[in-house]
Amino acid sequence: MVFVVGLFLGIFIFTEGYPIWEGLYKANFQGFPKLSTVLNISDGLFALLVILAAMAMFWAGEWAEKKFPQPEY
Repeated sequence: MVFVVGLFLGIFIFTEGYPIWEGLYKANFQGFPKLSTVLNISDGLFALLVILAAMAMFWAGEWAEKKFPQPEY
């Protein structure tokens, strides 16, 4: 029942707000933008930043496991 209410609410919001985003709705497809292009950095630098972020998150996960140990089952 909640999904049906959400469906009708979404339809109502779209139809009432259509004049606001009509230009975006009717815009031409301009391709899939790359995040490195949006951020105005090279692809290599972006790849390096993603690798460094992944390594930092693995390090943070290991740190959290040591800081907050869970009992063995």
